[in-house]
Amino acid sequence: MEYKDFEEISKFSKWLESLSPTEFATVATISGLILGQFLSQPEQNAIGNWLECVGQILLTMGTKPYPNQTTNQLNTINDQIEKLKKEIEHLKSNL
Repeated sequence: MEYKDFEEISKFSKWLESLSPTEFATVATISGLILGQFLSQPEQNAIGNWLECVGQILLTMGTKPYPNQTTNQLNTINDQIEKLKKEIEHLKSNL
């Protein structure tokens, strides 16, 4: 696969993300019905099981943030804590 292929996958993923839950389910339903008509039962089972396997792996990977995401989240939380401390001190001084 070339890099441009991964860009296309990324664009498709972003498009899926932009759909409402109803649109998302509708696209999935129509895709499954169209694909299913051109596949034999064993092919449907093979591809369906493979897609479920891929889905489980993606869901599992999605539960653990990448290290830079965790660091960014901690920095944001620490910044918010510092702002709150300053606000508390400001409120105390005005009492």
